[in-house]
Amino acid sequence: MYNLSLSQDQVISRNQLREQIKAQVQQAATDAQQAAREGAITIQTQPGTPGAPVDAIATEVERISEGQRFATKLLTEKKSEG
Repeated sequence: MYNLSLSQDQVISRNQLREQIKAQVQQAATDAQQAAREGAITIQTQPGTPGAPVDAIATEVERISEGQRFATKLLTEKKSEG
């Protein structure tokens, strides 16, 4: 449903990744709101800046992605050495 995977030869910038994440998080929020309207789920919201939660989630996903890229790089280097 929500996909951020890239083939090995695709390279995107950090900002492009952030924008993709934001778009997918916003789509997930829209889907959740639709489900709430249909009575499938209940959503509790907090007052504040409307985009802040989306930005926070995008930042955290980016941080996790950075860690995964770093770990992959280390494993690739280790494999090529030995």
